[in-house]
Amino acid sequence: MRFYRRYPDAALAGMAKLNSQQRGVYNSILDLLYSCDGVVADDDRAVAHAIALDIREYRNVKSQLMAAGKVRTQDGFLSANGVSSVLAEAQLRSSCARANAQLRGKREEKANDYKRAKKQNGSKRAAIPISLKAIEPEPPKSQPEERIPTTTELAALGRLQGLK
Repeated sequence: MRFYRRYPDAALAGMAKLNSQQRGVYNSILDLLYSCDGVVADDDRAVAHAIALDIREYRNVKSQLMAAGKVRTQDGFLSANGVSSVLAEAQLRSSCARANAQLRGKREEKANDYKRAKKQNGSKRAAIPISLKAIEPEPPKSQPEERIPTTTELAALGRLQGLK
């Protein structure tokens, strides 16, 4: 993930009881988790190396963050508060953008077919594209087209995931 939203009010409120060392390590762990799409093995040596910290210092601060409930391990992987919901929201946003881009490409294709047919026919009026594709009937669709969620639905989904 190249970018993630950060809400300063929520971050400051969530880290209010952490000292400066804990805040620095916690922010570095969050950045590492986001840059690795939430998949970071619970390997103290590798994580300490990735965030440029001495392993003894990392282990000490990690245990403090775990006691504070900010960082945890699940099935041998490192996790932190809110990371999974932010990653899920980003994945949903990405898939919606991908679907919109595909639809836009199809619309541009149809517009180009129209312009090409108009040019071939030499008409200034609306022209019907002449091609074999236009003559052949389309086969029935076996699957309905995917519906693209609205931004309101995306926001509601983000709030629901935040409640879990």
